[in-house]
Amino acid sequence: MGIYKQKYNAVSGQLNLVPSSTIVTFKAAVANEAALPLIGNILYDGRITNDNGHLWIWDDVSWLDQGDIIDLKWAAIEDKPISSVANIDDAVSKKHSNSLDHAQGTDQKLDDGGVNEVTVADVKDAVDKKHTQGTDQGLDTGGANAVVVADIKDAVTKKHVQNSDTILNSGGANHVTASELVKNILNVSLLAFSLAIETSRNFLNLVDGIVDNYEDESGIDVVSCINQTYVPTSDCYSTESLIDSETKALCHFDGTDEDVDTVDSSQSNHTFTFHDNAKIDSEKQKFGATSLKLGASSNVQILGTLSDWQFDTDDFTIEFFINHWGLWGYGYNSYLLTNNFQISRANAGLSFYDLLHGNAGCTAPSDVLTLNTWHHVAFCMLSGVLSVYVDGIDVTASRTGTVDISSSTSMQLGQFTGDQNYGSVNGWMDELRISKGVCRYTTNFTPPTSQFQAEVKNMTLISEAFDADIAPDLARITILEEDLDAVTLNTDLLAYASRDDGTTWTQGTLSKENDFDLNIQTLVTSVDVSGQPSGTKIRYKYETDNTKNLKIHASSLLWD
Repeated sequence: MGIYKQKYNAVSGQLNLVPSSTIVTFKAAVANEAALPLIGNILYDGRITNDNGHLWIWDDVSWLDQGDIIDLKWAAIEDKPISSVANIDDAVSKKHSNSLDHAQGTDQKLDDGGVNEVTVADVKDAVDKKHTQGTDQGLDTGGANAVVVADIKDAVTKKHVQNSDTILNSGGANHVTASELVKNILNVSLLAFSLAIETSRNFLNLVDGIVDNYEDESGIDVVSCINQTYVPTSDCYSTESLIDSETKALCHFDGTDEDVDTVDSSQSNHTFTFHDNAKIDSEKQKFGATSLKLGASSNVQILGTLSDWQFDTDDFTIEFFINHWGLWGYGYNSYLLTNNFQISRANAGLSFYDLLHGNAGCTAPSDVLTLNTWHHVAFCMLSGVLSVYVDGIDVTASRTGTVDISSSTSMQLGQFTGDQNYGSVNGWMDELRISKGVCRYTTNFTPPTSQFQAEVKNMTLISEAFDADIAPDLARITILEEDLDAVTLNTDLLAYASRDDGTTWTQGTLSKENDFDLNIQTLVTSVDVSGQPSGTKIRYKYETDNTKNLKIHASSLLWD
């Protein structure tokens, strides 16, 4: 336990308990010098005489007068603040004068005459205009720059959501989608790729070579390739097979909650315009994380090749999953509509009507669909006979006339734009597929249990032979590649070169040279072909393993 004694604190004017190591031990004050005791004292005892305020210290023989304690030097004060007399004087001189205090009820100025001069009225005005939660108070209401809370909320909701088409001026005069931005990035990447190839050829002193941007298949030996899929809309080769050509629209309605655009995974690559609160929604979904939500008056317009739904009298299949929360106020739900035909559900039943030919079509009982339940619906035309299947069961109750879908406009999902007589879906739609020229279902079947997807296969891509002037010893391959799955170089993707027209192949070791964006990168390898039989027919070959989904957008083969 530490021993504490009383010590005089010159700042507070009080006797405080301090550690015993302190030099002076204060005793009770006395009236004057004559009252100082001469016995019973200990070295460094201290007393104050009240008549003059002097400090006296016992030196073991007599009392020594230390003078007035008010005159003690700053340096002699123990436990003092970290400062100086000069700093304290400066702070005191800069204190705010009472004469400059604000007088209540007046506009006495703050910073009077300064560049930041402000009055009480200014302060009050600012306080009055503060924003009150839940109101439009204080947002320049009625002014030239008038704005309300709803405007701010709208701006926030329209921010761009990563990995989606939200909000890229969707539906506006400058309408653009994320897929279009991706295409632009690819175009820039291809340009950079071509420039890099030319630079590489000059720097490495390579004699000659080719660059193929795959604008067509003329540079590929399609007969010798295996499982290659050429994608003309993207000018690339893919390990993923294309959706069959009979599929004219395939919508998974995947995306981010509140998106107002989606993707057509068919070769037709239709585009979409969302209206009146139609949106991608995560509340309910059959597959994936989202579906298409279509409430009161909302619809989605499918644009693009309109002849895709001009079926005439040929076979076709229109199928989708639907989940209702209720009937539209006019007594029925409209699912899908063109100027030629409509698919809907009413109290009278589920129906397909050819609007231009006396409502020819077919119907099913209304009770085949229940609320708040996902149902698979398929309308199938086979040799002029139209049938409707719900959850894989043929529920056709009646057929009327001859269906001839010989005219078409853009297709709409949900309510027909601007006409309340065409009821809304009032629910969610998922996995829409429209097939032309094929009847997908001819008897009862098991409904799909997953999204309709293309198959990923291991691919062998072999180029045509290119002529060298003399037998080369070195071949340099450069690839503009896009990862859709995680790809391990030299395991999942391998590259080879040949100088004897593909009879002998030598594998190179691929490495990443540049990253562009969106998982697109430049891969390079130099292959020593000097050990191959002499020849001047140069080829490259790519092989993929482990069923990895990837795309090859361009290739270069240089040699020396």
